[in-house]
Amino acid sequence: MPGEINCIFTKSLIPLVEREVGETGVAALLRAAGYSREYLTADHNWMPVALANALSHLAMTLVGETDEEHWGRRWGEYHMDWKPSHDERSYLGGYTMGLGSPRAVFARIPTIVAAINRAWTCETLAMHRAHAVFRLTPVAGARTPRWLCSHTRALLERFPTNWGLPRATLTESQCAATGAAACVWHVRWRNPPVGARVWGPFAAGAALAAVLAAATTDEHWPARAAMAAVPLVAGVATGIAWREHRERRKIERLRDIQSDEILHSAQELEKKFRDLESKIEQLSLLIDLSGVVNATLDTEKIYEQALDRLVHRMGFQAANLFLVDPSRGVVRAHRSAGDEPHRAPEEIEFRLDAADSLTAEVARNGLPVIVNDVETTPIPLHLPTARALNVRSLVAVPLRVNDRIFGVLGVVSSTPGRFARSISPVPETVTMSQSSG
Repeated sequence: MPGEINCIFTKSLIPLVEREVGETGVAALLRAAGYSREYLTADHNWMPVALANALSHLAMTLVGETDEEHWGRRWGEYHMDWKPSHDERSYLGGYTMGLGSPRAVFARIPTIVAAINRAWTCETLAMHRAHAVFRLTPVAGARTPRWLCSHTRALLERFPTNWGLPRATLTESQCAATGAAACVWHVRWRNPPVGARVWGPFAAGAALAAVLAAATTDEHWPARAAMAAVPLVAGVATGIAWREHRERRKIERLRDIQSDEILHSAQELEKKFRDLESKIEQLSLLIDLSGVVNATLDTEKIYEQALDRLVHRMGFQAANLFLVDPSRGVVRAHRSAGDEPHRAPEEIEFRLDAADSLTAEVARNGLPVIVNDVETTPIPLHLPTARALNVRSLVAVPLRVNDRIFGVLGVVSSTPGRFARSISPVPETVTMSQSSG
């Protein structure tokens, strides 16, 4: 199914499933997507329509929906509810509210659709003061899922409610999801009224002008007209002043929303650059370690330089290498690098069948483990050793030669949660380097 849609869709889908089903539902979505929650809730990321369609149908099953049309509308309604949290709302919410009126939004529908959906092309066939006609055509080879069509219609219907107005009325004369070449939507809406604060002073001025005109019948008409015009003009001016004051307050509110979105976007961009720098550093480390492996066959030299680079190139506080001794049935400390409090004494060793040793567990099952806090983790580990070495968080990675586990690399920190953000590429990097050796 060709085409892509923006992750702004899953940005609202995930919290909707979380609210209706709980964490198990979110976990099922993430497994099916093959992406992290962070990726699927970032509205600068994209995914294939086929994947979005699979996630939509999975979510339907999780929440107990059977009607795809109703499901798309239900999801769209939740999508348009204003979210106080940046994690759930999109920059497009601030953008559309900042446009100031329903007509301004509908005049930009092709731009808005293009910002979130590359599976359609949208064009405006007609635009009037309170009525517009849009045509949405699938790209070549793409099929429009029914839920996507009803979801988008719900968004368009809800736009006027941003300004306390009734929902727009959307009539679909043809639908690509049911076999037509394109969706054609006729949208009607109400624009914001001028308001009682304008008409009230104007009416009061007009009434006072009429009273003055009736009370000055013995005056010449130029004088009567001048006296009657004063309250009329004053009423109009007062009404316009009230309206301008109200509009200025609305503009200030919308400006605050957009300013907040700009600051949040800047912070997110900064995070992405930091993550990119981290990935570049990890790639540099991999190249460096590969160079070490290719430059020498001395395994001790490889061990020494690998540990040194993990500590000094990647900024970890200490790294410890444990080797498996099958003849004795133990895994023992062999080398260490880093801060003095973390250096593993040569005599430290654990039996391979020890139930309270994380190092032994990794050596047995061959799976890497991340511990964000040794004091609270449910993962069995040898707390006396961790406390003696001032360890609060760690990652343990099995080292292989072909299919045989010959050791365990432990990277540690005295700070809880040190490896929660960016350690995931490290196990692959170190394991590959050691395997090459």
